[in-house]
Amino acid sequence: MSLDQTVADATALLYHAVETGRQVDAGIRDPIIKMRPVLQGGGQPPPADETAFLDAYARLAALVAPVTATTLRATAAPESTRAGWARVVPTFSKAQVHALGFGLIAVIFLVAVGVSELTQSFVAAMMAMQAEKATVEKEAAPAQAELDAVKKQVKTHEASTGPRDRSFLIVAEGLSRRHDELSAKVRDLVATRTSLEERIEGSYKTLEKRITFLDWDELKNVLVPFQTILRTFFLPLFYGALGTLTYILRSIYAQMGDRSFDGRRTGEFFVRIFLGMLSGITVQWLLVNQPSAFPGAVTPAVLAFLSGYSVEILFVAVDRLLETLKAPSAGGAKPAVQKPQASTGG
Repeated sequence: MSLDQTVADATALLYHAVETGRQVDAGIRDPIIKMRPVLQGGGQPPPADETAFLDAYARLAALVAPVTATTLRATAAPESTRAGWARVVPTFSKAQVHALGFGLIAVIFLVAVGVSELTQSFVAAMMAMQAEKATVEKEAAPAQAELDAVKKQVKTHEASTGPRDRSFLIVAEGLSRRHDELSAKVRDLVATRTSLEERIEGSYKTLEKRITFLDWDELKNVLVPFQTILRTFFLPLFYGALGTLTYILRSIYAQMGDRSFDGRRTGEFFVRIFLGMLSGITVQWLLVNQPSAFPGAVTPAVLAFLSGYSVEILFVAVDRLLETLKAPSAGGAKPAVQKPQASTGG
């Protein structure tokens, strides 16, 4: 970096310190101001003045840290050079552009979470309907068998050659009543089973329209593994990324307010997104089966979001697991027993 640019940066930082109400003593202010006319005139400053300037700039940088000349440029909205109606279109600083970019990524993951949650709910409803259908079929088989038995009893009773007295009529009435009850029950079970089959088939068609890249004819038989993968892999991954993006947007917002955003550190944010996705999945494995570790309101989805927002949760979980694994080995170790030394007579 040239000395001219360094003086310009120091001047911008000096005016920022004054604008924000910081007390800048003369030992910092004067060497920076003294360098400006020397450079504007095209002259070369004496080594003593340059040394004093660099010392003052270093002290000023420590005074206003974490704000630097680079962060001031990144958070300053550029002056519009457009003419006419084009001036209506707003111009954005580098920090605002980064915020918009990460916000767009957050919206993408938010949509992914919505689609995944909708698919999971739909699959869960289909599985519930299939379980209800199995229950109905389990009830329908013995009901139909009992109905068939009653029909045989009715035919046998009607074909009997005994006297048609009062007891005959009572038995016939009882069989007829039981026949009607069983017939109504079988009709209701058949109607319920038919309705469930139609709803299940309609659900498959709806999913096939919404998610065209899957072969639902083959997937019908593996709904449970599909839901498990969706619930334990994709959703924690999306929630972890969404939590990380929430943290990133909050950080950029705060840095825009105090003028400390540095676009050169954007790569760290992308690394944190990947770390948040990994944390969202991994924390499920480590903590989801420990109900005593968190309050009851903290669901696996909330836990994945929080672990993405603060990846330190993953490190805490790993440390806790390591302590758990170390405890048995530490407890099993027996302290060494010192043998008593034989006393020597004087």
